[in-house]
Amino acid sequence: MTSKRYDLIHHLVAFGKQLRLDGFLSGHSEVCDSVRILFDYGLMDQESTYWVLRAVFVTRPDEIPAFDRQFRRFWSFYVDAGILENSEDRVQSKLFTGGKNFRRKIIHEVAKPNVDHQEFVKVYPLMNLASEYEVNRERDLAQTLRDDHFDLREIAERVVRLLSDRPGRRFVPSYSSKGRIDLRKLMSRNAGMEEPLFLPRKRRKLNTPNIVMMLDVSGSMDNYVELLLRLAYEIRKRSKRIKVFIFSTVLSDITNELGAATYEQAIAIISERVTHWSGGTKIGACLYKLRKTLKNEIDRHSTLLLMSDGWDTGEPRDVAMELRSIKRKAKKIMWLNPLLGTDGYEQSTRSLVAAFGAVDTFVPARNISDLSKLPEFISR
Repeated sequence: MTSKRYDLIHHLVAFGKQLRLDGFLSGHSEVCDSVRILFDYGLMDQESTYWVLRAVFVTRPDEIPAFDRQFRRFWSFYVDAGILENSEDRVQSKLFTGGKNFRRKIIHEVAKPNVDHQEFVKVYPLMNLASEYEVNRERDLAQTLRDDHFDLREIAERVVRLLSDRPGRRFVPSYSSKGRIDLRKLMSRNAGMEEPLFLPRKRRKLNTPNIVMMLDVSGSMDNYVELLLRLAYEIRKRSKRIKVFIFSTVLSDITNELGAATYEQAIAIISERVTHWSGGTKIGACLYKLRKTLKNEIDRHSTLLLMSDGWDTGEPRDVAMELRSIKRKAKKIMWLNPLLGTDGYEQSTRSLVAAFGAVDTFVPARNISDLSKLPEFISR
């Protein structure tokens, strides 16, 4: 027996062919629909996959026993027998209602490694999706270092400069012809002269922006954590009034760690101290802790940069309530979403929908090209 690559598409095509031989309406359209749904939304769990396929292929109640038999045959490594048990009795309540609350997660490939090619191969998913469990796991971020982040320095400079356009109460010398006349220096510098020879001016000093950054480090954000963490480091270097947090099911303050001399030193310290990488996500609970932690530091000049794809296992109303509470005190809330702008993506997760009323701007943050547009969103 030779080993051959066997992915989810081939398995679904074979599954649809067998159903067609059993008399099902299982043509090209149905197979394409099943592939599109599972690839766009992702294999969430055993039960969701069963209901997705049954909703696509089953058109009459009397087809359910035959479908269950073929599903068990093709997906025996993946299916839980409890899902199929007494499924005929659940026609009215579950036939086309179960498994419809999908979350989008692209599947690149699912396959059993080192399996001999045969007519029917058990298929199971290899992916991280939204989870409600807290993970205690270390991560070596140094292994993901690359040398393509020089543009982030310019982006960070522009972000801090645009957020610093608020003039403060204090004055500093102005070395141009603009600004108001500094009467105190005018008198001291021109003392004893019949006519003033010097005309010193002063201007209001621009205040350092108050920035709060929250970075989602749950499993669904694994591909974007290093890029966004590098952006947080560059902004941290250029602003004194900044707080940086990372969160999944818990919240961790990494502001001091990002103050290290180099980015390599910073992530080495963070990797050792933080142990909740690639876990679940509870945005509402982490926003609540953030609000309590910074209750005296968030003011009308503060900007919250929330970096997350929106997958959440908490309650959407908690996200909306906490964001509204922060919005009442802060100047602006910006949500950086790495999935925003990708083909076919819609911001339809419950937490994102709940956050629409409180968030000022949603910004794409998939790569450096997207992040380069961040200053444009800030200046609007």
